Amino acid sequence: QAPADGFLVVTDSGYGHVLADPANATYSETADGSIRSFRKAYVYQESAYVGGPSPIAGKSRIGRVDLRDPAHPTLALSLDVDGNFAGFAYDGSSRYLLEIKGNDGSGADRAVVYLENQGRLTLTTEGTMMPSFGNVSRFFARDGHAYLLEGGLSIYRLP
Repeated sequence: QAPADGFLVVTDSGYGHVLADPANATYSETADGSIRSFRKAYVYQESAYVGGPSPIAGKSRIGRVDLRDPAHPTLALSLDVDGNFAGFAYDGSSRYLLEIKGNDGSGADRAVVYLENQGRLTLTTEGTMMPSFGNVSRFFARDGHAYLLEGGLSIYRLP
């Protein structure tokens, strides 16, 4: 994320803020358990839509971070979902896509789609996916479509 007054990075303990002043660049890090460990973010206007491992073992977390004050981001919305994080995408129009590593004995990964409406996240669909390539995310989204790299590019219309 590149706010007007610097850069924001998510760390394992919270977040860091870099003030990119050429004469005196500074870095400050803030411990914040609500924002730590997100692995992927999509920035639109004054929000970052984020996904990553949850602080709760065996779960993944999706959410929205308010960036109106870039030096002090706040987690405005979050949801912990059963399953280990594998990938995340946001379609730019209120749909969060989460790829979860299979832990149901089948070995298949799951894809889940949540819709944000009036400050709540609601599960709209889920299905199985082939196991991912190690820890490499292969999940992207834009304008109501999901893009998945699986031996080629597959494009899916989101519900």
